Amino acid sequence: MAKELQKSTEFETLMSYAKAMHKRYFHAIAAFYAYEGLREVRAPNIVGQSDAEENAKTIGKYSFFAPAQESLRVYFFLELAKMFDSSKQSLHI
Repeated sequence: MAKELQKSTEFETLMSYAKAMHKRYFHAIAAFYAYEGLREVRAPNIVGQSDAEENAKTIGKYSFFAPAQESLRVYFFLELAKMFDSSKQSLHI
């Protein structure tokens, strides 16, 4: 009975780690795709020269997009670092 309880506890621990990794991976990939989308709307080889210029002008007009893009980039790298760093004290201020 004790051995079965230990296996059950180990399984629950493993599943909690898998769920945490899944959550981090999902957040990282979502931030990456949002960042990539902001870059693609200004790329002339993807949306065309005139659309890229218009999109760049619109993005420049509103000061929200530059900090948002940088925040997405940093958030993506932070989530990656959290995924691969096992120390509980890492990435804390």
